[in-house]
Amino acid sequence: MLHVVEWNALPWRADLAASLLLLGLALLAVPIATIALTRPSTTIVTAYAAGALGILLLGGREGATLNYLLDLSAALALALGGRAPLLASGVRFPIAAIVQSAVAVLLLNPFGVIPGRVVTTGAWGDPERIAAVARISGPLLVEDSGLLVANGRQPAVDDIFLWSRLRAREVNDRFIFPAGDQLVAAVRAGRFDAVVAEADLASLDAVGGFERQRWHPDLVGAVLERYALQPSPDRRPGSLFVYTRR
Repeated sequence: MLHVVEWNALPWRADLAASLLLLGLALLAVPIATIALTRPSTTIVTAYAAGALGILLLGGREGATLNYLLDLSAALALALGGRAPLLASGVRFPIAAIVQSAVAVLLLNPFGVIPGRVVTTGAWGDPERIAAVARISGPLLVEDSGLLVANGRQPAVDDIFLWSRLRAREVNDRFIFPAGDQLVAAVRAGRFDAVVAEADLASLDAVGGFERQRWHPDLVGAVLERYALQPSPDRRPGSLFVYTRR
């Protein structure tokens, strides 16, 4: 109950809700405009859409992702289904829908098809990542704890992002979070044989905001103080950054 309810109740912020709304408009502008122009009379779907909008607004917290758009997307699809014969009679909607899909791919690069762009969501990770973690013996602190679980190993921290957000609340809002000091102390003492990250911790200021949210400065400082980044001559996009004891 403590982990699932209290620790996951991250603060709501208007600016995060606004950014999610803007993203929703960018990804769903065509179906929204189509429904507004055709005005389908679907009372039940309208109620569903109202609830979906409420869910979207609740996404104004750190860590909120595209999942908050799922209900709205489903409501829009149902509403468009009621106008399928009308939409099929012309070419404007199919063309607009294709353009909308292209915009989504350009914004999110979900399948890794755009050179030079980081995959934000959707694409499968490189299976070599699991093998890379398997080759490191001993206790590990891994940003993607699923890589440990895939090897049948117990993560010390199941979600570094959530830990970092709770650490921020502990520091800024006097939130009681004993695991904060415990993890920082364990890293400073070198109790992990390695720390495995998704990004170069020394360059987080140059990385996207979400990655910075995943690593609280206290934890980053402890890692860089006690551990050194292992060189990787063939580093590729999406590869892991492995830090071992100095």
